[in-house]
Amino acid sequence: MKKMKSALEIALERAKKLEDAASEVQDPEQEKYIRAARALGRSFLQGKTKKEEIRESLMRYPEESRETALNAFLDEVTGAMDLKNTLPVLQAVSFLTDNEKIKKACSEAEKLYRQYILKIKEKAAEMQETIGTAQLKKLSREGIRGSALAGFNIKHLSQWKETVTQLQEEYREILQSFRAEIIPKK
Repeated sequence: MKKMKSALEIALERAKKLEDAASEVQDPEQEKYIRAARALGRSFLQGKTKKEEIRESLMRYPEESRETALNAFLDEVTGAMDLKNTLPVLQAVSFLTDNEKIKKACSEAEKLYRQYILKIKEKAAEMQETIGTAQLKKLSREGIRGSALAGFNIKHLSQWKETVTQLQEEYREILQSFRAEIIPKK
């Protein structure tokens, strides 16, 4: 069975990658733009900066630093992708690049994202039907009736949490493939 990484392990890996990337950059001027692009990425993920503002910022960078800065931005935003922020990240990535390979990868990632959302909804409906119905019958047998039984929320059940965790783990693997496709190898 695959070991799930803790948040600390993931953070340490990212810090190591950042150190490695920083040590590879010889030009301190270019390093300044990389840090700025990463900050733009974090700001975008927090909803503080729009993709149009990011493009304007990147266009003000010197020509020789733009591609490296864009890659730093891509690394930052795609590293934090999950089911909640996939669409805005994909839209921003597509907006910021003219590279057809990256645009195609974004389109494919969006299709996979939509499939996973549908899969989650199907699992929820399935579990609602099986577990929810069983729980409602149990409560009814215990004398709880009427509007108190309007519905049963499965989202607090351990079975649901396990299912969502499993689906998110599968989705993370897809995101890693996407990242490998759009971020140049060092």
